[in-house]
Amino acid sequence: MSSGKKTTKEIVSKQETPLIYCGPTLPGGLLRQHTVYRNGLPKHLDKYFEECPALRQLFVPVNQLSATIQAVATAGSAESVFYAEVQKHFNGGVR
Repeated sequence: MSSGKKTTKEIVSKQETPLIYCGPTLPGGLLRQHTVYRNGLPKHLDKYFEECPALRQLFVPVNQLSATIQAVATAGSAESVFYAEVQKHFNGGVR
């Protein structure tokens, strides 16, 4: 029996709610931290989602912003690992 609560993946796939990016600002103006997207994941990043799957994990529903910021700041959490992976991948700039 379903609890009625939707997972982040279900929300993203149905584009029902605005998403906010909680990762680091990326070089070259590619993506800024805390940018809100109203229509799901931004299409201009599809190539980067494939190169760095952790990037996708840092887009969350706006109502999860506070919890995600706390999780990013917590060493060893999934969100902090994703954040570090994105930083490492984009270190030196996007080409």
